[in-house]
Amino acid sequence: MTTLVISQTNAVKSKAHVEPILKSTKQNQSSRDIIHGEQPGLGLRLLGCSRAFCLAHKSHQNDQGPVHDERQPTQRTSTDKMGDVTIEAPHWRQVEVGRVIHFGSGPHTGRIAAIVQIIDHKRVLVEGPSKKTELQVPRHAAQLSSLSLTGLVIPKITFGAGTGALSKQWEEYEVDKKWSESSYAKKIEKQTRRKALSDFERFKVMRLRKQARFETRKALAQAKASA
Repeated sequence: MTTLVISQTNAVKSKAHVEPILKSTKQNQSSRDIIHGEQPGLGLRLLGCSRAFCLAHKSHQNDQGPVHDERQPTQRTSTDKMGDVTIEAPHWRQVEVGRVIHFGSGPHTGRIAAIVQIIDHKRVLVEGPSKKTELQVPRHAAQLSSLSLTGLVIPKITFGAGTGALSKQWEEYEVDKKWSESSYAKKIEKQTRRKALSDFERFKVMRLRKQARFETRKALAQAKASA
């Protein structure tokens, strides 16, 4: 008797467990029948209803404006205005044909010349046809490490120009005059003179600097007292 009751109880439980599965299976089967055309009338009606629902939902979204997903952060556009800022690219002196160079070391120290041809990344062909003897440089291949680029560029020098064409453009562009008036040449001249000073001349420079500082501080103290 006990065995019979247990088996009946298990049968009830299995029936209660199987019925939802059978129900969902029947629903899936009816859906497949609609999709595959076994019930065409019902399928068309359902498709028409779903299409009408999609169109109504789309028009409702357009009336309300764009919908943002709350799970995703919305994109914010900044309307801040910045002041007028002019950004200019840095100006670098380039190794180019026609560039006037200054020798900082070697047998032609202190002289200037123009680049006539670029041989490779370390050497250039230069020549300085200056009227001043102390600035003349014969045509030769010079190392870039022994020279420095100035701000002067002869515009009409062609690649590999000869001595005659270079001399003509040198005089026309007034390279000697522009070089002597440049701040670079004045700075080099000032350094050269200071290196050549004697001990007594250095002493006089020291006294003059001290006197200049004294006069500056005196004028500043008088301005503060009168204020």
